[in-house]
Amino acid sequence: MRSFGPYTNLVEIGRGGMAAVYRATAPDGRLVALKLLPPHLAADATMRARFEQESNLGLNHPNIVQVNRSGVVDGTPYIEMAYVAGESLDRLVARAGPLSPEATARILLDASRALDYAHARGVVHRDVKPSNVIVRTDGSALLADFGVAKAMGITAYTATMARVGSVFFMSPEQAAGAFEITPASDVYSLGATAYYALTGRAPFEAGSDVAIARQHIEQPPRHVSDLRPEVPRAVGDVVMWALQKSPSQRPVSAGAFARSFAAALSAPSPVSSQSRPQPQPQPAPRQAPVAAASPATVDEALEQRGRTPAWLLAGFAGVVALACLAVLAVVLLALPPGQPTPRPTPMRALPQPTSQPVLSIFTVQPTATPASVLVPATATPRPIVPVLPAPVATATPQIVFPTPLPTRFVPPTRPPIIPLTPITSDATPPPPPPATDPPMTSPLPTPAVIVVTATP
Repeated sequence: MRSFGPYTNLVEIGRGGMAAVYRATAPDGRLVALKLLPPHLAADATMRARFEQESNLGLNHPNIVQVNRSGVVDGTPYIEMAYVAGESLDRLVARAGPLSPEATARILLDASRALDYAHARGVVHRDVKPSNVIVRTDGSALLADFGVAKAMGITAYTATMARVGSVFFMSPEQAAGAFEITPASDVYSLGATAYYALTGRAPFEAGSDVAIARQHIEQPPRHVSDLRPEVPRAVGDVVMWALQKSPSQRPVSAGAFARSFAAALSAPSPVSSQSRPQPQPQPAPRQAPVAAASPATVDEALEQRGRTPAWLLAGFAGVVALACLAVLAVVLLALPPGQPTPRPTPMRALPQPTSQPVLSIFTVQPTATPASVLVPATATPRPIVPVLPAPVATATPQIVFPTPLPTRFVPPTRPPIIPLTPITSDATPPPPPPATDPPMTSPLPTPAVIVVTATP
């Protein structure tokens, strides 16, 4: 098509499901954009009413493509709009690939201003998608095609227009055919548009429109950062926030979403383990050299901790035995001459527990028959023999000292008394000196024999 009515030099620059857009020259020489409704759709009264309402909304905003006039030429409805030097977002991504988060942030800010303006006037776009976002050469953006927009509170055409818009970017409530569509639906579609700008694909893709609509309703999309790792996780989180299934869980407005997206760009990214500074190793404190113990030394030390040294037990037992013998010798020396030697009273043996090792002391054996400790019955009180604390039982071999032969005790003997022969003399003999007993001597007692038994 080279001309349409008074417009000439028509070149197609875009096509949607309902209309085609051409760049044209107006009668006064201005470059304009012409949107034409095809004849087969123009015959449908519903489709024709939807097309004409765009020019009747009266929206005038720097980020909305301006509508100049509308009319009909040879039965074909048309809308004249301001021509914007640039290209649609879908064509830009198809040509240059996914956009950077910074470029996407600027587009979202401009588109959100247009949506907030329309929402404040009770208009829901209902078809926000990349092909309806025009990106200028300077990076700014405008929102176009309010042809399926719906004034909030007006129910005309709702039954027949319930599911309108592109299925790839429509909200779950639109996909479910909800009766009332709110601005939250446009927030979802703007989030899906941001998803496309960053990844180069729509949030959901399937073989049919019905399958895609079910995914919008039932399934969460993959995270943006999983598809494109170079996108900061915080930025992807904001996009996923706008794609929540429930309208109440999305950002409260398109502007709130765009501002959160821009703020996420300046958020500090988490420090990875590769970039995190590693602590420098500190020198270990110097310690005095310690001689390494041999295995034998360690074993001996552990054994000594569990029992009392044998030499200490033997020494203590010897001291006790010598003390007993000294007491016995004093008693025997104190007896008057001729008095029978008192028989020792055997000492009752102390009970010995069997669960832990004890110290058994066998005392002096005055005769060939072994006897217990001899304690005089009357001369002196019995000596108290201290009992050592029982050592901890250890699995050690029994130590038996050799027992010497007992030594027979020989009591001291008194020298015989020699009678004095009287001396005949006239003189009175001097009185004889008083008879005195010679000092009693007795052999030293034989040391006691001590047997130390460690009973486990």
